[in-house]
Amino acid sequence: MCQMYYKIGEKMYKKTMMELKKLLDHREISSVELIKEYLNHIQQIDSKINPYITLQEEKILFQLAQKSDQKRREGKHGILEGIPISIGDDICTKGIKTTGDSRILQSFIPPYNATAVERCIQEGAIVVGKLNIPEIGTGSFCSEIEETSFVLGSDREGELRQSAYFCGRFALKPTYGRVSRYGLMSIASSFEQIGPMTKAIDDMDLIMKMIGGVDDKDPTTFSEPWITLQKETSLQNIKMGIPIFSKDIPCDFFIQEQIQKIAKQWNALGAIVNEIDFSALAYAPLVNQILTSAEASSNTARLDGIRYGYRTPKYKSIEELYQKTRQEGLELGLKEKILFGAYVLSSSHYEDYYIKAQKLRTLLVDACKQIFQDYDVILMPVVPFEIGNKKEGKSIVTKYQKNIYTSMANITGLPAITIPTGYRLEGHPFGFQLMSSSYQEQLLLKMASVYESKILSKRK
Repeated sequence: MCQMYYKIGEKMYKKTMMELKKLLDHREISSVELIKEYLNHIQQIDSKINPYITLQEEKILFQLAQKSDQKRREGKHGILEGIPISIGDDICTKGIKTTGDSRILQSFIPPYNATAVERCIQEGAIVVGKLNIPEIGTGSFCSEIEETSFVLGSDREGELRQSAYFCGRFALKPTYGRVSRYGLMSIASSFEQIGPMTKAIDDMDLIMKMIGGVDDKDPTTFSEPWITLQKETSLQNIKMGIPIFSKDIPCDFFIQEQIQKIAKQWNALGAIVNEIDFSALAYAPLVNQILTSAEASSNTARLDGIRYGYRTPKYKSIEELYQKTRQEGLELGLKEKILFGAYVLSSSHYEDYYIKAQKLRTLLVDACKQIFQDYDVILMPVVPFEIGNKKEGKSIVTKYQKNIYTSMANITGLPAITIPTGYRLEGHPFGFQLMSSSYQEQLLLKMASVYESKILSKRK
């Protein structure tokens, strides 16, 4: 007789991926029933938060679910067979509209899957739809993670980790090259990575094992093997650093207090926690803004209305075609990034901005290497301001400082993970992030797993 993993009436969309996998493996629920419940839930909340730009047709979803159930009966199922997933709308999905939430790509349907998506589909995952994001991934997207068991999203300046922070979930920005970028809309190529957002660390471990590794379509990928997470409860000899906050490294006092409380929790779990001089953080917003804008200016040149996407209906010359297509097809935020990028790449400003920013980037990489000679991880906030605080919109400086802590991992190519605390402050979830040296994702997952079992489990 099969063990019952859930109570009658319990909501399936609230369960983790591993919990759903057990239910499906033990025939406690079918994939068809699971997809039906997910679609009902999406219908109930769609008008409130509008989480999806594109949903797969119900007919197609149920056909895929029926095939998954048939494969399970025949014993030919994959690791993720019949499990629903969501994909950020700047990651290509074959046959499913991928717009980057931009008018200029409103009709684009990719003829191929991103490598990370393809590897999930090969293991039986069912793509429910494409999640709402700011235009072509140029900001955080707040996905309602309960609608699918996990999300694949892009992280260019910390967007994925900030989204997880807002949702009270885990999110990993892998080491640059750990996961193939093939199929991700290129905006800031040297910053961006595809990563998972999940409800549990076991889910993240399994997903990373599947989507990581060498891809012939992306020469930046490497063959460093993924080592399956070994459950441990001891953090003895793990050294953790916390940046010394200052006027150059802004952080609301409210956030600082919470980070200090979290540091005490890690100390109680066995980690050695000390404050560190991480003054290099002060340069992160400048380096991030200059270089991501420069790369965006170059990468978005292909959005011209000629080969694919939106094209202005009225024009008198090829020059006017380009101008009006981009004027009508792009939103203000991306236009600002493109214009600033063109400015720093211009012959008169290239040396003063772009070259100096690249030199600063090298200094930031060296600063992190120096810290990781003595420390295993760095504990930092995810955002410097309280959720709902409009401070970041009051000046151009604070606008770009909101990514000061998350963008460092993208600038240096290092891995970082967002971890929820399990409690809410002023009605909003609160979390933190850990960053480590290259290829140390397993250490981050180990620490997140310990925090999950020792701290989060007591708050559920």
